[in-house]
Amino acid sequence: MIKRNSLSKKVIHYQQTCMVRYAILDVATVFSAIAFMLSRNVFYLVISLLLLLYLIKLRPTKGKLVEDLVLSKEDRLQFENEDRPL
Repeated sequence: MIKRNSLSKKVIHYQQTCMVRYAILDVATVFSAIAFMLSRNVFYLVISLLLLLYLIKLRPTKGKLVEDLVLSKEDRLQFENEDRPL
C-alpha cells in the first residue's frame, strides 16, 4: 500500500508540473498570435507556430512518464498494469 501511494504521489506531481509547463507555453503561444494579429509582423506568427509544434512534441505519453520519473521496476510494472488503479 505504501508503494502504491508513493507512485500515485509521483504521478500526481508529474501531472501538476506538466500542466504548469503547458500553461506557460500556451500563454506564450496565444500572446504571440495576438501580437501577430496586431502588428502583422510575420516573426510573431512563426514564433507562435514553433511554440505550437513544441507543445505537440511535449504531449504526454506513458513512455515519457516512465522515462521522466525514472521509475523502479516495481513501480514501472504497477504503472503499466492497467487493471488496477494507482
